Amino acid sequence: MRKFDGWEFAELVHGLSKYKWVAHFRTRSGVDEDIDQRVLPDITVLVSRYLIRCREIKLPASVAVIRKRIMPLLGGIYGAPTWKQLGAELDVLWDAVGPELSQRRFAFIADAKVLPMDQMLENERDGEILENPWELAWERFPSAKEDIEEAVYCYSLERNTACVFHLMRVAEVGLRGLARRMKVTVKNKPLEWAEWQDILREMNKVPDALTQTMKRGPEKDEILEFYRGCIAQFYGFKDEYRNQVSHKRKSYNEHHAASALSNVLQFMQKLAAKIDEKGRKVRSPRKLKVSLEARKAKLTEIEKRQRELEAALKRGEL
Repeated sequence: MRKFDGWEFAELVHGLSKYKWVAHFRTRSGVDEDIDQRVLPDITVLVSRYLIRCREIKLPASVAVIRKRIMPLLGGIYGAPTWKQLGAELDVLWDAVGPELSQRRFAFIADAKVLPMDQMLENERDGEILENPWELAWERFPSAKEDIEEAVYCYSLERNTACVFHLMRVAEVGLRGLARRMKVTVKNKPLEWAEWQDILREMNKVPDALTQTMKRGPEKDEILEFYRGCIAQFYGFKDEYRNQVSHKRKSYNEHHAASALSNVLQFMQKLAAKIDEKGRKVRSPRKLKVSLEARKAKLTEIEKRQRELEAALKRGEL
C-alpha cells in the first residue's frame, strides 16, 4: 500500500497558492521586481517538498513543470527570479496538477480503523510515538511480517475477508514453528507441505509424551498449558477461519476481522515469547519498548534525510 499524507499535501498546496496570489498581487500594476532573497529559500523548500509528494503519487506533468521550469527559475539559472516569472510558472503548475489529481483515487481510513495501522507503523499520536505490538512477532517469525502488514492494511481499508486470509497465513507460520519445536513429523510429507489437520493430529500426541517423565509441579503444568493451549487455538483458527476462507465458504465482516486480528496478535505474541520460527527455544523476550526520546531521534533522522533530499533537489542533483 502506498502511504500518502493528505494533510501535508493540502498544506503544501495552500502554501504555493499563497505565493501564487502574492506574485499576481505584486505585479498587478504591471511593474515587476525581484523576489526578496529573504523569501526565496522558503519558496524553494516549499516547492522541493511539493515535488517529493508529486513523485510519490505519480504526477509526471507536475514533476516535469517543477524540475524543468520552476526549480531552474528559483535556482537563478535565468538570472534573479522575479514575482512575475514565479506567478506565470505557478499558473503552469496549477494547469498541470488539476487534471492529474482528478485522475487519482485515494482511500479514506476511518478513525476506528486507523489505530492498528498507526501502531504497526509507529506513527505519532497525541504527541507520543505509538508502540508496534507486532514487533516481537516480526523478530521471531520474520517470514510472517509481510502477511502481518497486509492483514493490518486490509483491516484498515475494510477488506475484511482479505484481512482474515492474511492472518491465517500468519498463524500458519506460527503453527509450523511450534511443530518444529515439538519435533512433529508427518508421514510421507515434509512439514512445509503438510496440511493443518495432519500437523495438529500429530501435535496432539506430543505434550503427554514430552512430559511423561517429568515430576508433577509448576514446570510440567506450564509446559502442558502452553502446548495444549496453542493446539486448542490452532483448532479454533482452523475451524472458524482457515477452512472457510481457504475454500471460499464464507466472507467476513469487520467484527470478524477485528476479532481475528486481536486473537492472532495475542497468539503470535505468546508464541514469540517462547520460540522462534525455526522451533528454537528463546530467552524471555527482551524489552522492546524504546524510550520516547529514542523514537523521537528516529523521527529526527527521517526529517534530516528529507532536508538532505530537498537540498539535493535545489542543487539539481535529483
